Amino acid sequence: MKNRRKLIHSKHFRFGILLLLISAITSSTLSQSHQTDNVFDLDLNQLMQISVASKRIERLEDAPGIVAVITAEEIKQFGGRNLRDVLNRATSFQSVASNYAPQMSVFLRGQSTFQFDNHILYLINGKPFRDSLNGGSNSPLLQGFPIDIIERIEFIRGPGSVLYGSNAFAGVINIVTKTARDLQPLSLSGSYGSFNTKVGNATIAAYGDDWESLVAFTHLDSKGWRFRYSQPSGGGTINGYFDRDNETMGVFAMAHRNNLTLSAFYGEDEIANFNSASASGKSNSDFKRWIINSEYILKINDIWQGETNITHNGLRTLQGTDNNSTNDLHAEFTLRGKISDKLNTTFGGVLEWHNGLLNDIGFHTQWYSAYNQIDYQLSDCVKLIGGMQWNKPTGVKQNFSPRLSAIVNLDQYWGLKIGYGEAFRAPFGAENFFQNAFISANPDLKPEIIETAEAQIFYRTLDTYFGLSYFYSEISDIITFVPSTGPAFFEWVNLGEITSQGVELEGKTRLTDGLSLSGSVSWQTNKNQNGVDDVTFTPNWMAKLGVSYDVGKGFSMGLFDSYFGNPTSVQDVNPAASGLNPKPDPYHLLTFNMNLHIPTLLRKNTLPDATLTIYGDNLLDEEINFPDFNSKSTRSIPQHSGRAFYLVLKINI
Repeated sequence: MKNRRKLIHSKHFRFGILLLLISAITSSTLSQSHQTDNVFDLDLNQLMQISVASKRIERLEDAPGIVAVITAEEIKQFGGRNLRDVLNRATSFQSVASNYAPQMSVFLRGQSTFQFDNHILYLINGKPFRDSLNGGSNSPLLQGFPIDIIERIEFIRGPGSVLYGSNAFAGVINIVTKTARDLQPLSLSGSYGSFNTKVGNATIAAYGDDWESLVAFTHLDSKGWRFRYSQPSGGGTINGYFDRDNETMGVFAMAHRNNLTLSAFYGEDEIANFNSASASGKSNSDFKRWIINSEYILKINDIWQGETNITHNGLRTLQGTDNNSTNDLHAEFTLRGKISDKLNTTFGGVLEWHNGLLNDIGFHTQWYSAYNQIDYQLSDCVKLIGGMQWNKPTGVKQNFSPRLSAIVNLDQYWGLKIGYGEAFRAPFGAENFFQNAFISANPDLKPEIIETAEAQIFYRTLDTYFGLSYFYSEISDIITFVPSTGPAFFEWVNLGEITSQGVELEGKTRLTDGLSLSGSVSWQTNKNQNGVDDVTFTPNWMAKLGVSYDVGKGFSMGLFDSYFGNPTSVQDVNPAASGLNPKPDPYHLLTFNMNLHIPTLLRKNTLPDATLTIYGDNLLDEEINFPDFNSKSTRSIPQHSGRAFYLVLKINI
C-alpha cells in the first residue's frame, strides 16, 4: 500500500496539478468572481429540469418515465464526501459493498443481482461511462468524481435502453456538470476528519465570449475504519481484522469553444478488502477508470440539431495477481428536432468497439445499435411518447427495446404518467471470456431482459413537487454463476427469472424562503421462479427525509436521515451459508451538514471568500452490515464506518 501511495502522490498528484496549471496558463484572463443567484429566487420548476429522458432539456413533469433530480443546492445543503453519499439519499437507491468491490455497488428497486453496478447506466453529461470488463467497475466515479462541480444529478428509475442501450436496465444516472460561468475562477479546499482522513480539492474555471474551460481535482487519503470479518475456509474459520485504508483521486477537465466540447474524467480508487487467500486476510483492490469525450453540435436550423460524440472508456484493475484492462470506443450520432408543432423526434446510431485483456486472455467485440423516440402532443393536456432501440452485440441475437408512455395533465397542478418499457444488459468480457480455476467463461450467454410497467401521479406548484409511483417488472435470462461440472468451481449461466413490484412516494417542498423538506418512502418486493421472496437482498422498506435551512446570512444547515429496512437473510437464499458475522439489522444513516460563510458571519467583506463546513456521518453510530450477496457464503459483511466527523475549509480566490 505504501508503494502504491508513493506512486499516486508522485504521478497522479502531479498530473492533477499540471492540468490545473495548464488551464490557468492557457486562459488569457480569469473571469471576475461572481455570485450565483440565490436558489430561493427560483421556483422548483426552474430547478427541477432534466435532459436524460429525451436527450433534451424538459421539465420533470414533461419527461417520459419515472424521473427525479438532485440539485447542486441540495448537495451543498446536505453535504457528502462523494457520489455514494449523495445517491444514498435518492429514492429507492442503496449503496452497498462486497469483498472484492467494497465501494462499487448501488442497488435500485431491488433489481440488482451482482457486485458490479451493471444494472444501472452512469452518464457524464449524457455520455456513457461503461466498461466492457463487467460493465460496472464504477468505484473511481462514485468515490472520486469532484462533487463541487456537479450542477445536478438526473435519475431515470426504470428501463432506459430505448436511448442508451446496455446497462440502462434498472435505471440511468446522469451527472451534469456546471459550466465555467457557474464557478469561481479558483477554488481551493482542504478537509480533515475521522480515521485520519485527509482530502484536498481544487477547481479552476475561466471563460470568454465563445469559449470556456474548467479543471477540477480531488484527492483523498484515509487510514480507514476498522473492518472485522470472518469467513469459513478449509473446515475452519478465517478472521479478518484490519483498517480499511483508502486512497482515491479524480480529475475532471472540460474545454468548450463554439460548437465543440472536449471533456475527460480520470479516477482511481484503491481500498483494502478481505481476501481469504491472504495470510493476513487483507488485500487491496485498485480500480482505475477514465473517459475522454469529444462532442460537436451541428445546428442545422432553428428546429433541427445534430450531435456527434466520440467517447473513449478505459479501465485498469489490480487485485492480487489479477491484472485486467479494457479500451473501448463509442461513436454516436444523434439528430433531434420538430416534424411539426406537435411532433418531436430524436433518432441516432451507435457503434462500439471493445478491446480487453483479462490476465493473458484478450477479447474483441463490437456492438451496433440504432434508436428513435418520438413524442406527440395529442392535446393541450395529453402527450404520447413512443420509442425503440435495436441492438446487436457480438455473439448474441439482436434485441429490440421499446418504450410506450403517456403524460396527462389533469389540471394546472395534477398530472399522470403511465408507461411500459423494456431494457437489456448484454454479457461482458469477464462473463464471456475470463477463465481460471475459480470460474469458467461462457461465450454463449444471452442478454438479461427486463420488462417494466409503471404509473405515477404527480403534483406540482412553484414551491412543491411530489409523485406517487407504482412499478411492476419481470427480469429474465439472469446472468449468474453456479457450481460447475467442469474443472472450475463455478461457471456463468443464464438462469431463472425475477418478478418485482413496488411503490414510491417522493417529494420536495419549501415551507418558507429558507426552510425546505425533501424525502421519499419506498417499498418493493421481489420473487424468483421458485417462489423464494426477496432474493436480491434489497430491504422491502426505505424511508428518507431531509430538512435544510438557509436564510442567506452566512449560515446554512441540513439534516438527512436515510432508513433502510431489514434485508433478506443469506440463509433464506442459500441454506448452506454459515452463520458467521452479525445478522444485518435495519439502520438509520443520519448525516448532518453545516456551512459557515466566514466573511458574512463576521460582517467583514474584506476577508477572503471562505466557507467552513462541518459534516457528520452516521451520527447514531449504527453498526451497519449487509448480507454477503455476492458469494452468499456468510451472513453479512460490514458496510460503513461508525460515527465520524469531517471539517472542510473552502476558499474562493
